[in-house]
Amino acid sequence: MSGGSSAPFSKLHFVLVDDTASFRELLKGSLQKRFQPKTLLDFADGRDALAACLAHPPDLLIADL
Repeated sequence: MSGGSSAPFSKLHFVLVDDTASFRELLKGSLQKRFQPKTLLDFADGRDALAACLAHPPDLLIADL
């Protein structure tokens, strides 16, 4: 997707999981700027992310394994 509107993503819920804070912040900023999702939650810990995902399933999950 190049250039166009981010409108299709404005109703989506993204979750980002990575234990490296600097990478998490960089990716979070890029995703927010490019896609403008309704929500973008970020977690350093997989257990916290899992709890959030079970409570409110995301449309997109990006996780560092």
